[in-house]
Amino acid sequence: VGRQYTQDTTFRHVLVRLKEAFKDLKASSIKGCIHKADRQLYKLEEYIKQKQDEDASGNVSDSESESDNNSDSDSSSNESSNSESET
Repeated sequence: VGRQYTQDTTFRHVLVRLKEAFKDLKASSIKGCIHKADRQLYKLEEYIKQKQDEDASGNVSDSESESDNNSDSDSSSNESSNSESET
């Protein structure tokens, strides 16, 4: 298709070619294109949801491990303070 077009191709040439192509176009062809695009969009939606779920579960565990680390460090600093005050 792209080979038909050169620097000398005018909009009038393009219009004539488009009219010829659409004249022979069948409704079933358009319907098939729409269904194919729908299937691709559904696949994309599932992929995006999967990635969002993975990110969400990854962020939760990251947050939990950060809070666990913080509570561990808080405990150690409290123990250090307690042992210093005892001496």
